[in-house]
Amino acid sequence: MRGVKHDTDRFITELQGKYFPYKCDAGEYQLQLNVQPIQLYCLGFPKEQLQTVLRTLNPSVWHNSLNFLSKILRKFLHLKKIPEIDTTNTGLPIFRPNAEIVPIGTYDDDTFTEGPFKGGEAI
Repeated sequence: MRGVKHDTDRFITELQGKYFPYKCDAGEYQLQLNVQPIQLYCLGFPKEQLQTVLRTLNPSVWHNSLNFLSKILRKFLHLKKIPEIDTTNTGLPIFRPNAEIVPIGTYDDDTFTEGPFKGGEAI
């Protein structure tokens, strides 16, 4: 979706307020439309912290369809494949209910090419 933030927010809010009739063995109900956004984020961090970041995100179990989609996006965005996650690394505590996280890939972040902050990774 693309548009003025205020208008797109209102559209989503109104969309979430739509109910549809649903019949099942237990009776007749009104079910609310389930609106689930799909968003892309880029996270920058020091290269040596990749495993900590991956464990903090605690990626969801990937379904075959998500693996296929992430492969296509990874190729389109010229990213490297996510390495195996080190399960001995505990990561950092973070609030994350009802959110599925699917990392797509990594790339070398060349924002800092000189100085004390040289070298980074992004996911």
